[in-house]
Amino acid sequence: PVLGLLRPGTSDQVLAVGACLLQPPQATLILASVRQEVAALGLLPANDPGGQGLLVSLVLRSA
Repeated sequence: PVLGLLRPGTSDQVLAVGACLLQPPQATLILASVRQEVAALGLLPANDPGGQGLLVSLVLRSA
């Protein structure tokens, strides 16, 4: 699975993002942790061709 941003003009292609200067540094650390856990747990994206995926999206917000 890839965690990142949707490619422009698509609804199913994700561009992997390592860090974003618009979000606080803690969000980048959380994203890295989620990537590791998703890989370790073997979670599949919801649009997996086999229809077995669970992970739809991750939203990080800060105030």
